[in-house]
Amino acid sequence: MMKKYIVYAMVLLTFTHTSCNDNDEGVAPADIVNLTSEALPGAIQLNWEYSDTENQHIRYVEVRYFDPAKQQEVRKTASSFGDGILIDDLRLKYGEYKFKIQPFSTSFTPGAVHEIAATPQRAGVTESFTSRELTITADDIDIPGIYSGSKAASLFDSNNSTFVNFDYSVATATGVTRYYDIHYPKTQEFIKFSYINRDHQDAKFPAVIECYVKAMESDPWTLVTTLKQDEDELPTKPLGSFVSKEYRTPFPFNYFRFQVPTVHTGSDVKNFSFAEFRIYEVEYYFFDPEA
Repeated sequence: MMKKYIVYAMVLLTFTHTSCNDNDEGVAPADIVNLTSEALPGAIQLNWEYSDTENQHIRYVEVRYFDPAKQQEVRKTASSFGDGILIDDLRLKYGEYKFKIQPFSTSFTPGAVHEIAATPQRAGVTESFTSRELTITADDIDIPGIYSGSKAASLFDSNNSTFVNFDYSVATATGVTRYYDIHYPKTQEFIKFSYINRDHQDAKFPAVIECYVKAMESDPWTLVTTLKQDEDELPTKPLGSFVSKEYRTPFPFNYFRFQVPTVHTGSDVKNFSFAEFRIYEVEYYFFDPEA
């Protein structure tokens, strides 16, 4: 009977282990020189140069400082391709911040530590607005000199084919400043409005808008702001639309005068024509980081 023999071969694998010299500290980074700071609103810009611009061997620069707002040490790194870093989210109320700046080489070898102290400017207040349209009717708006064929309700009907125009036929039309007087359904502290120009190539549109308010019907009008065609980008094309910014008034008001002393054609007859007009209720929010 033939016997089968299985032969196992043992193969010795030899691995070569290579290790770094424990005494090798790697390449040193270029040193930082000409360290300066610039105070900005709520921030400090740190800038520096390198002692060797040709062979920096910089991987990154580390900036360390204590943040009193967070009650903790903060570490930030600047790229080796730059020569500075912006440290933001700082507060003037905490006074002077002390920074430690240290370069690290491509072999992560630390360089010399440099220190600089700086105080930021006051952090800015963040403002925001929300608004919603206020519903008004023809009973809430007075349009002296309105053309008999126009209806004030056309300004609120969401139909750009209807419009409000002034009467061209009266002798006093030349030189007369035209306006809308609006009684608000609730007291406001900000003016915001929008409009759409009439869809007609010969219509006139505002080149200057004056905004007045008063609290009581018997009070005198107070000018709040004046808008101009170029500065405020008032539209001069048919169906051109405009939405104003929010304008704070010097006191709570109930009455708003929208007055147009100049039309875009320069005509002495200042009969501007709108297809739509809206007013808004404004809510104002602000965050003061220094408070």
